[in-house]
Amino acid sequence: IIEESSDNSPSTEEDLADLEKTNSTLLVVLILGTIALFGVIGVVIFTRLKDNESQDKGIQEVCPHCDGPIQEAVANGGKWTWCPSCRKWLEYKGPAD
Repeated sequence: IIEESSDNSPSTEEDLADLEKTNSTLLVVLILGTIALFGVIGVVIFTRLKDNESQDKGIQEVCPHCDGPIQEAVANGGKWTWCPSCRKWLEYKGPAD
């Protein structure tokens, strides 16, 4: 009985070499793609963490007397913090620019 080789299996050494080149190229492309994917995921996570930190810093201070919002104001040649809710001057911040 003579078995015929299937069309899908490589029949010569040349075909085997070409198949190995294709496999190694595919492997390199897959590795580079995976590294790029991890890089993109890392950048997205890093920027989201950075945005969250900057939003936390933007939280407005509150008045120790009435828990109202504190504003900076210029009065008598100096910068002051003041609470418009309870109408109290709170802290001197230095000379006005």
